Order: sequence, then C-alpha cells, then structure tokens
Amino acid sequence: MISLRPSTPDDAKEVSTCVDAVSRERRFLGNVVGFTADETRSFIASLAEKGGVQMIALEERMVIGWCDVTVMPFEGMRHVGRLGMGLLPAYRGQA
Repeated sequence: MISLRPSTPDDAKEVSTCVDAVSRERRFLGNVVGFTADETRSFIASLAEKGGVQMIALEERMVIGWCDVTVMPFEGMRHVGRLGMGLLPAYRGQA
C-alpha cells in the first residue's frame, strides 16, 4: 500500500536514496547524482524553517517518490515557490 506524508529530517537517508536513483537516470532532474543523507537532512530541515514543504510517497517504509516546494528567499517573491518532484521508475504510469 502506498501512503503519503510530510518528510522529516529522520527520512533523510531514504529520501537521499530515492533522489539519487532518479538523478542517475539523467532524464528528469538537473543533477546526475543525488545528495548525501546529511545534505538531504539539512534541506528537509530548512524547508520547514522557510515555509516550504516536502511530501514523500512510501510503499511500506520505502520512499518511492517526493514532491517539494521551496519558497523563494527574497522579499517580494515569497509567494513564489520552486517545485521539485520525482518517482522511482517502477511506480510511474500507474492509475
């Protein structure tokens, strides 16, 4: 069963693994390798501090995808966000 929930810094290792897998496809993301678990932990923590959000999709306890919105950091543009998302190949195209 697939579930969705907000990520926490404790999810960093699993989110990092998922992002790395999608990055290595070299098709959908600007980066070609993922981020370390420490970098991912910092990113997740900073989202909450800055008004952003990241949702993760899980099958059981495995992170299979993510969607995040990062708020723009400068005054006058805080109503604008950058969308990032990815899903492992095995879970794409399902209804």
